[in-house]
Amino acid sequence: MKIMEALASACDRVKAKLEAQVVVLDAQTPKALKTPSLREDTAAGAFVHNLSAKSNLSQLALMASLSAAEKQRLATLEADLSQDPNPS
Repeated sequence: MKIMEALASACDRVKAKLEAQVVVLDAQTPKALKTPSLREDTAAGAFVHNLSAKSNLSQLALMASLSAAEKQRLATLEADLSQDPNPS
């Protein structure tokens, strides 16, 4: 009977430690991953909504890379937005 009580106690301690780790990991998870604002009908949105430990990182890198035209468009937008709309 003492063995069963000790085993139950050990299980309770392991459960408590695991729950504490879940709380820590949950606190570290960015809000963008907890409640993504991306639509699921886009490639990026589907990827983020289905993100897991088994997610394909090379697919993520491919989606995160910009083409030369996209890089040029980004540079143009950044330059346009950096200008003062009310010059003195």
